[in-house]
Amino acid sequence: MTPEPREREVHDDPPPFLGRWSRLYLAVLVYLAAIIGLFYLFTVTLNR
Repeated sequence: MTPEPREREVHDDPPPFLGRWSRLYLAVLVYLAAIIGLFYLFTVTLNR
């Protein structure tokens, strides 16, 4: 007989800043949107 598999303990530590993973993900999305927006503005401005 094989022993029953044990459940692994998941250590879900908070991120190093912003306190929650959802806030960190939101910050990354906002950062990426800002970078994309800046690149768009640079492209429009410099291609005139």
